[in-house]
Amino acid sequence: MTTNERTYQVIIGVLAVIVLILGWWIITHPSAGSSMASDSETAAGMDGTSDSDANGGSVSGPISDSVPTTTGSGEQVSVAAQPAGSSVAVASATLSQPGWVAVRDASGRTLGAAWFDAGTHTDISVPLLRATEAGQNYQVLLYVDSGEGHRFDLHQDILITNADGSVAGTTFSAQ
Repeated sequence: MTTNERTYQVIIGVLAVIVLILGWWIITHPSAGSSMASDSETAAGMDGTSDSDANGGSVSGPISDSVPTTTGSGEQVSVAAQPAGSSVAVASATLSQPGWVAVRDASGRTLGAAWFDAGTHTDISVPLLRATEAGQNYQVLLYVDSGEGHRFDLHQDILITNADGSVAGTTFSAQ
């Protein structure tokens, strides 16, 4: 084997290792390979909340161990199935303190959030950084603001949970 052939084999081997490492990184960091907003991006809006799903059950889905949580007291949200689009229509949201209504996809990625003062809000809209897609299910969740200048931050704002520890929220499908 000549020196040039050996050099090419080493280069190909190094490239293969780089591709494997990059592939592993993309798999373990799902938002890195997607065109939607990353978890560290923020979305500002006017309002926010969520509680149990339309059937009275709790919403399940991936929650990172690093996401701070708190137990809710009276928060509720109502969202109906709706056409896919760049915002989510929320029929009503009740918050015991100022916070965020956030929308996330089935993979647990946050698509957008809107700020709301404490109280009951009806016929509100949550703008999205990435549109919903027809035939997919989504969650609407409530977060308490961390006080960081009314900017939604998935890692700083506090996710509301039910007394049993399940995520407070509701689900809807985009049509």
